[in-house]
Amino acid sequence: MRRRAARRAERLRAAIDNAAGIYLPDRLHQVRIAVKKLRYAIEIAHQMSPPRRSRTGASSRSIRSVNGQIAVLKRAQDLLGRMHDLEVLIARTRAVQGAPNAPNLQLSGDLDRLVRRLETECRQLHGLYMASRSQLTVICDRVTAAAQRQAHRVPAA
Repeated sequence: MRRRAARRAERLRAAIDNAAGIYLPDRLHQVRIAVKKLRYAIEIAHQMSPPRRSRTGASSRSIRSVNGQIAVLKRAQDLLGRMHDLEVLIARTRAVQGAPNAPNLQLSGDLDRLVRRLETECRQLHGLYMASRSQLTVICDRVTAAAQRQAHRVPAA
């Protein structure tokens, strides 16, 4: 499961790199999908892992760390999901405006204002996503490193 999570982490990193810093809704949606898959992989891997006990309390730190990673991924997933929902709403609103039986000019102006507000919210959410990118890449690095450490362990005989 850790290897699978590591592959998911690599895919997330690639999606983040592909999305770059520009507001590109389709690429950001791919980041959301990759975040969701990594989050679920981490949750399953954590549930399948035997609890580690130590006198130093490392087990509770490990649980807090995993829970923290899951929380960051969930926030990113929610944020990117909200952006995607807004983009769908913008597209549908524009489709109504461009329909052959388009609404009257007053309603069309109201829809224009709605689209501008939705676009503004998308840009604000994108700023929050950009601020969270470094946290997401740190999680990717940690998941990948954990899988590599496990792969290098010699099984007990």
